[in-house]
Amino acid sequence: MKREKPLNENYSSTCDAMIETIVNKMCREESPQLGDCPTFHIIDNNYESNPWIADSYKLTPADIKILNTEFGFKMFATPHLGLHRCFTSFVSLMGGTVCMFTSNQSEKDVLSVPEFLGSNGMRVSCSKQKEGKILSPYLELDKNGLKNSALSQTIKSYLGYSSIASLQYHSNLKAFGGTTNIVLDNEIISSNFVGTVLELLAKNQKFILQGTNHIDLFDRYVSTDGTVMLAKSYDSCAYKTFLEMKDTHKRMIENDLLLSPNGYLPIKEVIIFLDSLRCYSSQFNGSQANAPMVGNSFSISGVSMINYLKGATSRLILQRMYEVVYREFEWLPLHMRLVMIPGGMFSFTPSSAEHDVCNAVDCVASSYSQWKQLCGKMSSVKESEKLLAIKDIEKSKQQYLNERKIFNSVLQKRRGFTQFDVLEGEHVPENVFTSLQHLSFGDIRKFLD
Repeated sequence: MKREKPLNENYSSTCDAMIETIVNKMCREESPQLGDCPTFHIIDNNYESNPWIADSYKLTPADIKILNTEFGFKMFATPHLGLHRCFTSFVSLMGGTVCMFTSNQSEKDVLSVPEFLGSNGMRVSCSKQKEGKILSPYLELDKNGLKNSALSQTIKSYLGYSSIASLQYHSNLKAFGGTTNIVLDNEIISSNFVGTVLELLAKNQKFILQGTNHIDLFDRYVSTDGTVMLAKSYDSCAYKTFLEMKDTHKRMIENDLLLSPNGYLPIKEVIIFLDSLRCYSSQFNGSQANAPMVGNSFSISGVSMINYLKGATSRLILQRMYEVVYREFEWLPLHMRLVMIPGGMFSFTPSSAEHDVCNAVDCVASSYSQWKQLCGKMSSVKESEKLLAIKDIEKSKQQYLNERKIFNSVLQKRRGFTQFDVLEGEHVPENVFTSLQHLSFGDIRKFLD
């Protein structure tokens, strides 16, 4: 079942060559042969659990931006926390899209505390609902509580909203450039094939979940007041209620409505799986004729999802899902490769209000680049000049180490950049991306050692 060369006329020979260069950074070996298992690959720096022997750290932010903005590849930052974190704001600078979840997909999601508003380290509960695990679209803004709080006038300017989720969503749009950079998770499940995929998964859930702690793919139920509870019984049409509920969540948030939808929620692997299919299909609009060759197809997705995928159980579930769905969709590749950028990679990225951190990032990146540049020129230095060159390299290295020490010292004292500061319009500055864009992820990680 060998795939032909892509028929997409937008791909010139120059584009092919550049993509091939980037792809070569990711893979050291040829594509696996038919029958190799598993087929659903997550590319990261974990060699033991990665049959591709691939390393995404060789990529640079500039490489990711090229893939996203020039070659039609898609990057959707779908963190397990539905609200904004400092790393997700770096995604839009790499040409990607940040996805906001309209409901919690795991127990950990309650840590996003959507019922709170705040800035500068201050948090105030501004929700009328005080008890239970309630999804953010259902949280009604306590306007009196917000008005009488010690929060800034900027945040109090959002008093016109009725829903906290709608308030957060529109503040994200304002801070990060509109709907091209921020989407709701309904976007993940809006493709025309999603209903069929979910139906196939539901019919084969016994096979998919065999040997795991999960009993059902849709194991939780959302009541009409937004409370999440374990499902008491399995409904064969649970996936339909999930899709309907998600559509309503989107309307609630975009239009600041307080409605009462109810339905089932799936385990987190279902969302990761749908995200990967969407990213792959978006590269060629689901047309089998224009599907990229297996060896040249890299879907970039799920920036923080890598934390979920370190576990063998999640990978097993994804593998079985793919085995079920692959038989039904001719346009799916034999092997699905999903590039995962570790979520903590840019956790240090500063907000526009953290000028000292911005300066420290620029200095450490500049000094590191100068040192590596001198090291790269060493092979072409004349024998008579090598001693001087070595001294320059050592001096440059020491400068980098000094800057790295300052950088880490500043990070320990930083105020921090959280989801709440988005309400004040804070963001990761463009010059931070400029400083880091040509360094590999591995190089950037060394700053934090």
